[in-house]
Amino acid sequence: MRNAGWRFPSRFLYFLIISGYIFYILHLSFFEAIINCISLCLLSLELFLIFDTTKKHRLRKTDFIDLPADYKPFVSILVPICREPAEVVKSTLTSLSNLDYENYEVYALVNNTPYDKDVEIIRKICNCLGEKLKFFYIPEIEGAKAGVLNYALRLISSETEIIGIIDSDYVVERDFLKKTVGYFKNQEIAVVQLPQDYFLDDTPASKGMYHAYRYFFSTVMNTCNEYNAASFMGTMGLIRRSVLERIGGFSEEVITEDSEIGIRIHELGYKTIYIDRSKGKGLMPYSYKAYKKQRARWVFGNMQTIMKNLKFFISGKLNFMQKLCYLAQNTIWFNNLFIPFWIIIFSSIGLVSFSFAFLVPYLAFLLSRSLGFFFAMPANTAVSLKERIYAFISFLSLTLPMATEWIKCLIYPKKGFWRTPKFKENSRVIGCIQEGLPEFLILLLSGFAFVLGILKNQVILATGAFINGLIYFSVVWQIYGFFKLSRKEKDENWINFATLEETAS
Repeated sequence: MRNAGWRFPSRFLYFLIISGYIFYILHLSFFEAIINCISLCLLSLELFLIFDTTKKHRLRKTDFIDLPADYKPFVSILVPICREPAEVVKSTLTSLSNLDYENYEVYALVNNTPYDKDVEIIRKICNCLGEKLKFFYIPEIEGAKAGVLNYALRLISSETEIIGIIDSDYVVERDFLKKTVGYFKNQEIAVVQLPQDYFLDDTPASKGMYHAYRYFFSTVMNTCNEYNAASFMGTMGLIRRSVLERIGGFSEEVITEDSEIGIRIHELGYKTIYIDRSKGKGLMPYSYKAYKKQRARWVFGNMQTIMKNLKFFISGKLNFMQKLCYLAQNTIWFNNLFIPFWIIIFSSIGLVSFSFAFLVPYLAFLLSRSLGFFFAMPANTAVSLKERIYAFISFLSLTLPMATEWIKCLIYPKKGFWRTPKFKENSRVIGCIQEGLPEFLILLLSGFAFVLGILKNQVILATGAFINGLIYFSVVWQIYGFFKLSRKEKDENWINFATLEETAS
């Protein structure tokens, strides 16, 4: 594990910021204090990750290990497939059929999908790729992805010791199992997780998305790994079968069923391993609508995870640092800007008064995110300043779902699972604008409030409206990037499929 504590400057700066914020909150009205207490909690959790991950005396970054000669457990790899194009799934299954490992099988689990031409092609692909590939068609099943994975536990071989989960749009390198399975010789290890990595299109919008995703895996997951709190992330991960069965499988009540099981695994005293090196790549969303829905699902599901496992945070067997890490990784996508925005709007028309206390959540948000992308991220991964700027803008473009979905979950914590489309959905200008209509409306209202603030000589109100408008202007940049991508021909989508199949083989 780690050496004791942070270096003095980091520790001092952290407690200076947090204690100063607490002291400020003590002088606010009740409502102002409530709003700022939420921001304080989010700020303290993210600053913990930021300052911790930049420590210079880190003991280790976990690396691959060679497979011991006397240890070759049987592995079952599950590939849930829901309404995916056959050409994408073909590349995934081809790569999995060529793994440099003997004792394994692959289950293509086509579910909740009409039996159409694509499904028939996938079935034929499985037949052609050899006996390691097994095709199962599940017309309807409840519980979405979690339900499919739990159902698959009844299908896999009785010899199976390790279960792998791979998304149906991933191409996996041949030595994926050979470099990771060896960890399971230690019976205390329950999970080995690799980062989610993606094929990258050479445009600012895709680079922004890529590095915004990378921020989580380079900063958050590395810190959580140091404290034995790295969770399972759904794809490019392996889990010990006996442990998965012991905790009762994947939760069908949570729409982020993958990361939720980490808390229950650590509650039983097992260890997890995160290796920050890629062994497979998948596809990123191809529209702003899909990008936004994916983040909305993550935020909502993470709030469900916290609520479902609240007892473990209060009185469970997790140690303090594990609880802190799980709170940090599950709130990393949250922000507290929804209520302050409406206070700006109502203040601009004279219904309420906008004080500096409602501006502070914006400052706290920008402080933590700026430090994260421009200070912590380069300490953990090779990324240029331009790429960090792209990632920061891409991250800001998702402010609305990150501000609202966790609140929705608190009000009504049940929501159906939705998949993330990875292909062209809209190539018309009007269609792209419709995808960001709520954000454009917020941008327009922010401009309206800014003008009124200037006319009324209310500097704080105008400043808040300006900052809010600046944040939401990022949506224009992101949607324009998606529009340019959507105009490409199909064989120029995120990757060329011929190249992908060549990589897989």
